[in-house]
Amino acid sequence: MAILVEAMARELEHLAMEVKALQVGAAYRVMEAMEKAEFVAICSFSDVAFTHLYSDWMPFYP
Repeated sequence: MAILVEAMARELEHLAMEVKALQVGAAYRVMEAMEKAEFVAICSFSDVAFTHLYSDWMPFYP
C-alpha cells in the first residue's frame, strides 16, 4: 500500500511540474503579446505625431 501511495505522490509531483511549466509558458506568451501591443501602440502614436508635426510645418504634406 505504501508503494502505491509513493507512486501516486510521484505522479502528482510530476503533474504539478507540468502545470507549472504550462503556467510559465502562458505567462511568457502573455508578456510577449503585451510587448507586441505596446510596440504597435508606440508605432501608431509615432505615425500620428509625425504626420501632425509635418502637417503643421508643411500644409501640403500628403
